[in-house]
Amino acid sequence: MTGHHRLHIKNNIITYHIWENMPYPALGNGTIIEYLHEDLQKANLLIEDIKNYCWIVDTGPEGISAEDIEPFRQVLVKHGVTKFGANFTTYTNTKNLSYPAICLPDRLIVNGDWLPNLHKQNVDWANIPMTHKLVCPMRRGSWARASLAKCLFGILKPEEMVISLGTNGDYASEEKKALILPHSWPLVVDVHTADTQTQHAFTHLKFYTAPIKIVVESSSDIDENSWTGQFITEKSYKALSWYQLPIWFAVPGLVARIREQGFDVFDDVIDHSYDNVYDGWERMERMLFELQRLLKLETVQLRQNLWNRFENNAKLVEDLLRNSYKHHDKIVELADRISQE
Repeated sequence: MTGHHRLHIKNNIITYHIWENMPYPALGNGTIIEYLHEDLQKANLLIEDIKNYCWIVDTGPEGISAEDIEPFRQVLVKHGVTKFGANFTTYTNTKNLSYPAICLPDRLIVNGDWLPNLHKQNVDWANIPMTHKLVCPMRRGSWARASLAKCLFGILKPEEMVISLGTNGDYASEEKKALILPHSWPLVVDVHTADTQTQHAFTHLKFYTAPIKIVVESSSDIDENSWTGQFITEKSYKALSWYQLPIWFAVPGLVARIREQGFDVFDDVIDHSYDNVYDGWERMERMLFELQRLLKLETVQLRQNLWNRFENNAKLVEDLLRNSYKHHDKIVELADRISQE
């Protein structure tokens, strides 16, 4: 197999990792053709050669949808490609597509090896002190997340929360920073800049010390240049392994997808009706109303009362990880099937 960043060739199959080092706007503004030419040059291929291969687009650990990759597919078709397929992490109705595709919505259970790293911590979940009311990790400092942080500071005292924001090292405008004043930017829990490894391998227990967690997912219909499809990342699986009551800040319908995977989202305790609200700002407001109601309950005692259900969720996460090897097999099967047609 030869690999050139996004483009990998094995026999007559090209797997194109369209997510890798690909700016979000490039998928829709036509500049993706420039990236394709660059990748073909590195692979010693001409644009005229691409019709001789079966192409599989791998959307990887991002919320890339069928709509997002359609301009790229049209470029391939224009140059004679007849064998094309894709695998999605975003929930996708593959039956409605004009090409073979698979959807692997639990694929990101393996992201960053976070679960093996969690095992190494040997956390005593039953006896860890609940010293805070709420946990809300937000590494990437987007406008929507900064707005959420501002609201949370209006609900709880800083010492009642474990909250991070803007620790990925990206530039933040003064307008964005002003949203959380008088609190400084970034909001740091452990390290000032959490890289892709640090964010998945904690050396502390701080994020586990509250009975409620806001799961701030990667998808957003508020922030510009964000994935708007329903896709579940390790952020949700972490919440379901940390023995905490989860409440989601994500796109509409995501909580329903969590249920579909078999998880208990504690509907008898938490009103997740915000998940059905299609306006992003209104959904955040509804979620925060529910959070305030939860905070009035004896959540530490609730955590103890619901212990068996927390254990079941944690076990299901473990089961999904054990079965994650099947994802690779399904991708290989898809490629083989298309190439032999």
